[in-house]
This record gives sequence, structure tokens and C-alpha cells, in this order.
Amino acid sequence: MMNELIDNLNSNELSDEDKQHWLNDYLAKNLVNTSEAAELIHVSRITIENYVKKEKLIPIINRPHNKIFWKSDILQLKKVITDNKKNPRGWNKQK
Repeated sequence: MMNELIDNLNSNELSDEDKQHWLNDYLAKNLVNTSEAAELIHVSRITIENYVKKEKLIPIINRPHNKIFWKSDILQLKKVITDNKKNPRGWNKQK
């Protein structure tokens, strides 16, 4: 993922305008806000906020009403959330 990003930004074959267009498309596909993250893994926004508070999920941009995450981080969190739904009282005791 990062190799593709670095290769395309360092490429001499693309013009600056093409690089900017490619970068905007790349970020649009791979970044999500809190609401989109919640929809992606079928949980509430409050659940996402709780994982941020417990530092189990680190946002790229962390403002009170604007948090941005990598989509891959959210998808990795989905398995953890599924396991925690099976044992709701022990989710905050995990390492």
C-alpha cells in the first residue's frame, strides 16, 4: 500500500497534475471518518470513539468532531469488535 503511494509520487512519468489527481483518489478510497468507519464494520460511532479513548484505534486526524482513520485499520478492528461482542464485559481488559 505505502510502496504504491511512494512509487507513484516519485514517478517521473506522471505530471504534477496527474500525481495530485492520483493522490486525491487514493486518499478518498483509503481514508474514512468516524461515521463511515462505523457503517463499514456495523457498529455505532460511540463504539469507535470508545476504541479511540482506550487507544486501541489511533486516528490520523484527531479533533473533537472530526476523526479520520485508515480504512485498513478499521477492517483490522472488525475482528476484535466481533470477539468483544461475544464477551462484552471483558473487552476493555484486553492487551
